[in-house]
Amino acid sequence: MEKSLFSCVFRNVVLNQLIFEKVNEVTRTIDHNSQRIYYSWNEIITRPYVLAAHGYSKEFKACLDVMRFELQRSHLSLFFGVIKGGNVEMMQHLLDHYKVDQLLKEELQSTANRKPSEVQMTLNDVMEHATKKGRMDIVNCLFERFTTAEFTSMHWDYRKMLSVAPLSGDLEVVKFFSRKVDEDPTARPEINTFNNCFNNAARIGRIDLIQWLAENRSSELTKSDMMKYAISGSHLDTVVYLWTKHKLLQRPRNDAYMRLIRFGNEKALEIFKLLNDNDYQYPPSLVEMVARSGNVEVMKLIDNESKKSDTRVRFEKTHMDVAAEHNHFGMMRWLHENRSEGCTTKAFDECAKRGYIDALKWLYVNRTERCSRNIVNEVASNGHIEVLLWLDSEEPMMATTTTTTHVVEQPQSDQYFQFDNNILDTVVKAGHLDVVKFMHERNNGKNNRFHFSEETMDCAAEKEDFNMMRWLQENRTEGCTYMSLLQCIYHLRLDMVEWVYEKYPKSLNIDGISEQLDRHLEYLFERDDRDILKWLIEHIQLPPDELLKYQTKMAKEFPKSTKSNTYLVDHIQETILSKSTKRKHEENENDDSCKPLTKSIKE
Repeated sequence: MEKSLFSCVFRNVVLNQLIFEKVNEVTRTIDHNSQRIYYSWNEIITRPYVLAAHGYSKEFKACLDVMRFELQRSHLSLFFGVIKGGNVEMMQHLLDHYKVDQLLKEELQSTANRKPSEVQMTLNDVMEHATKKGRMDIVNCLFERFTTAEFTSMHWDYRKMLSVAPLSGDLEVVKFFSRKVDEDPTARPEINTFNNCFNNAARIGRIDLIQWLAENRSSELTKSDMMKYAISGSHLDTVVYLWTKHKLLQRPRNDAYMRLIRFGNEKALEIFKLLNDNDYQYPPSLVEMVARSGNVEVMKLIDNESKKSDTRVRFEKTHMDVAAEHNHFGMMRWLHENRSEGCTTKAFDECAKRGYIDALKWLYVNRTERCSRNIVNEVASNGHIEVLLWLDSEEPMMATTTTTTHVVEQPQSDQYFQFDNNILDTVVKAGHLDVVKFMHERNNGKNNRFHFSEETMDCAAEKEDFNMMRWLQENRTEGCTYMSLLQCIYHLRLDMVEWVYEKYPKSLNIDGISEQLDRHLEYLFERDDRDILKWLIEHIQLPPDELLKYQTKMAKEFPKSTKSNTYLVDHIQETILSKSTKRKHEENENDDSCKPLTKSIKE
């Protein structure tokens, strides 16, 4: 872009804001666990899926040109990325990149009269995904490209496309593939009750799609189980419609309907009432499911049913435990006030280890059960200092290991808590400084109840926790081992390296570091970190011949690490020059000391 045009664009307030909002959006993508992952632009331009999903056509093509892989179904994510945010041009480029036309021709010739194989299945998968997403432009692109005379034996699974078409939410997509199925003489009858077009229409709660399908594809209606999918999607209107218009399809004796209710959803109560009023089967885990959701209103209805029939539903102690586990305070109170089953120690433990301090206090006041003896380990590991302080004030504590027991104070009752021998290391690695302070204050002097040691600082260094390390240095006397210094080197943290060496000079264990110096240097050269390399080389003080050996090896293995290679060459030259200068200086001094003696002899 020309400089004048670039300046003009970025001086425009509206365009500037839009551009940077888009950059901020594209530097994030969602992984399979629905957790956000943030990428720098340099990372993004190496990830074709992210580029495709955000419509970066030029960068997507450039990225593909670098990648040279054969077409495999494992590469479907690239096609899915184009379907998500790309365009037809990007899809055509991707097909060209993988030479799909040529591969399909070869496959059709070699697999005549056989089942569809790799390329055909890949194309069907791409078509299916485009159908689900309502990308008819991509669908038409694929049809236009692969329905020509040379691809007449290509098999498209229109039945499968029709099954997923309702997920697009577009009636025109459903109609399109309905026609395709009717026109295809090879289309097999619908036998799949799972991936069924009626079920998928119910899954998204689209009554209009169900009605159209019922009028135009009634032969497939009996193979559906729409009520399950409407219930799982919490589509109350669809559930009512199906019960009213398609009652014969329902199977009230099947407890799967109740199991599919999302009891945490606001529509759950009405859906439950409808099923309950029509005598749908209760699953054995119904009360637990409702307790886990925290839906007190549904629980009240179930309680009423239990009074009518003891055999239909059963309450147990574990139900309050489940409510406690999910911090449903209201459910816990209701069960306590309206049922007699009570709870177990698990209710206390779940509240404690998850940090539900209010619920825990309530349990201690209203129930007679108590936390288990070793729950403090999970409380500490999770960093719940407020719970830990409260438990410490409520109950006496003691630290126990498999080999020894350190009794800090004699408990006034049989109830006391016990810490594991390695709990301190676990807490330090988790970065819970408040909990470490708690342990420090209760360490009982020489008894060293929580086993503070040099390794404690090492654990903090391993996790790159500088704040924890500084606190330990200011408040403890154990120090650290050379592993702390090594960990800081591997984290490429020069500030931490210098700090550890300043506070603990003995941490520079030359023998310990030199044992695996090859590995340490390889690590630094691979990352081309000149600053850490410089610090390490200057402090271990290797002789020039040994440095030269390492320099030759590293230059061969890491030729692109220019900063590191340049530094090491310069350092070797300076070292040799310095030694040469020093030797000449010593020789001159020796010559000067001999001069008076020579003069005396002459005289």
